Amino acid sequence: MIAQPGPRGPSDEQRTPRGPGSATIDHHLQAFAAERQGVGQTMERSERVKRNTIESQAILQAFAADLEWVSQVVVGDLRPKIEAKIPRTRKLDACLGQFRRIDAWLRTLCKLSEPMHFQATAAGARSMLELAVDLVLLASDQNAAERLYDWEWSAKYKHATAVKRFYETVDDPVPPENAEAVTFAVREEAKIESLRRKQGWLDGKNKPYHPPRWTKRNLDADCVEADKWPHRGAFSFVRFYETRFRTLCWQVHGSAFVGRTIGADVFPFLSAQALLDASDLAVIGASATLHVFDLWTRDVKAAFEKFASERHRRRNDLFLKARAAQQAVAADDPAAGKSE
Repeated sequence: MIAQPGPRGPSDEQRTPRGPGSATIDHHLQAFAAERQGVGQTMERSERVKRNTIESQAILQAFAADLEWVSQVVVGDLRPKIEAKIPRTRKLDACLGQFRRIDAWLRTLCKLSEPMHFQATAAGARSMLELAVDLVLLASDQNAAERLYDWEWSAKYKHATAVKRFYETVDDPVPPENAEAVTFAVREEAKIESLRRKQGWLDGKNKPYHPPRWTKRNLDADCVEADKWPHRGAFSFVRFYETRFRTLCWQVHGSAFVGRTIGADVFPFLSAQALLDASDLAVIGASATLHVFDLWTRDVKAAFEKFASERHRRRNDLFLKARAAQQAVAADDPAAGKSE
């Protein structure tokens, strides 16, 4: 049976495998991180391609395999135990919904292991951050589930009122597919205003409004709150937000492209880093879910710690094997080591 994943993402030191033959991955993880942000040193393309292509492809293969293992544990080992917990409260149901989305993202990301998938993997990692933050906050706050459910209704109402306003400004009749949204906007107005007041979602003029998140905070502030969770270990949501979140957004949003100057040889690393981010955040989310469901025991904690250590070792071994295979291919065909 596969050991269960650790309760935290690896520390910065653990992210970079140490051991015989691993100096290259240390060097390239740092170099690729700089180039990913568009601030790497400028060098001749031929030199950069020669330096990067084999290592970035090997890192992508290693991190894709790592994510598949995390997915197997979350889907194969943890989800059945979590879903077997009955009866379930509204809080457990709220938590289970977020956990199932982590499961779905892992299954999706397992299919995205090519350099061209960098946008989709970034979207997955970005979503995984919000899911993990939500689960940690659900684990930390007894009243969180009620706010989350109220926010969902408030979000539906905000959309419905936007649809209603639009058709009030045009001559077109409301089509059947939008009729229910318009009806909802009229029918639920008093109810939504009441729940917004109950949750304290009021602007400076004491008028109810829909907040950006169910916590009434922005994501960066929620990361600060999530870092107060005592079971997160060395993983820091604030560190992740400040050092990774914006670069993920660059790859997700369609407006402009900050990565325009990144060479094609670095793109495998873009996908690889996002897969590692998603894996680490999935582990945090799984840990928080087990805490909420009161399934966190001494044995589970030990299994998580063992899994975290094993992940670290396996990633390094997978990288070294993948790099050796890439080098062998490049030796047989010099053109194989180049990226156009």
